[in-house]
Amino acid sequence: MDGPTLSNSYSADSAGQEFYERNQLKIEQIRDSLENFPIDRCHHGLITLHLAVDTSGTLTNAEILNGSSVPKIDSLIKVLVQNLHGNWIPATEKNIPKPFNGLLSYKLINAKETRRTKRETTTLWNGYVRSIEMTKKLDVSKNCEDNDFFYEAGLTEFNNNNFKRAIYNFKNAHEANPFDLDVIFNIAISYLKMDDRKNACKFFLTGAGYGDSAAEKKYKSFCSEDQK
Repeated sequence: MDGPTLSNSYSADSAGQEFYERNQLKIEQIRDSLENFPIDRCHHGLITLHLAVDTSGTLTNAEILNGSSVPKIDSLIKVLVQNLHGNWIPATEKNIPKPFNGLLSYKLINAKETRRTKRETTTLWNGYVRSIEMTKKLDVSKNCEDNDFFYEAGLTEFNNNNFKRAIYNFKNAHEANPFDLDVIFNIAISYLKMDDRKNACKFFLTGAGYGDSAAEKKYKSFCSEDQK
């Protein structure tokens, strides 16, 4: 996952630059935590947070402007930001702390990747800031294209009552984008159509674990002990 998109994250002034530089550790801590959330990177991979920090460094407000589309996950992200250890470090002007009211944007990448950090100059800030360079082991664009291609193929087969072939396509879509909740749900429904309750429940449970309320309802309806 890339670091914050600087041009979109802060107003291009010295206070915004200073706040970013002073709070690099917290900003990267958020980024590292977001990497572990089961978020559909192909369709909801841009997470934008609005933060308000007072002159004492206390976070007074945190809102998600662009989230994962899954309420449970967005709630967890908000709790994460609100419970970061320690205060933020305000920017100063003539040694007087200034409040911060701005955005952090994170772009999640749908690929296994390694990261290395480097220092680079940017004209936006007229100075040095930390940048994250991604070395991708997988073709990110192709992963998302495969996700969409196989999902549509799966829907076609499902609508033609070819549930075995639908599962084949949906599973290919799932492999390309493991956190696409629609794909996971449709795999489960396809198994249910084939009277394979065991595998249906497996995928309903997976979707429920990722915060899909529809999958959770199906799991409770079809997979309780008295229904098995």
